Amino acid sequence: MKLREPGGVVVVNPPAPDAPVVSVASTAAAAKAPPEAQPSREALEQAIERANRQIASVAPSLEFEIDAHSHEVVIRLVDREDRSVLRQVPTPEMLAIARALERMQSMLVRVRA
Repeated sequence: MKLREPGGVVVVNPPAPDAPVVSVASTAAAAKAPPEAQPSREALEQAIERANRQIASVAPSLEFEIDAHSHEVVIRLVDREDRSVLRQVPTPEMLAIARALERMQSMLVRVRA
């Protein structure tokens, strides 16, 4: 069920007042931690799988994954009926910009070497 609030905000399946709160801040913080404190890719994937399982009962329209190119945590709000992506953070455009900047940086390193 979708509700459109003033200002064009779409609310999909608002959680019940007594629903448990699932925090994904620790997963996002772990992805941004300094390199020496970052968890392994396997540990991050396991954390995302746990988050997806826990959030499925509260908000089945939320999905978490790791972007294959940037290795960033991607959060998507999807329509449960047709599986279309309503919102994504970071946006596909930002992920494409990050890939382009990474390619430019690697070319610059090769030119200087």
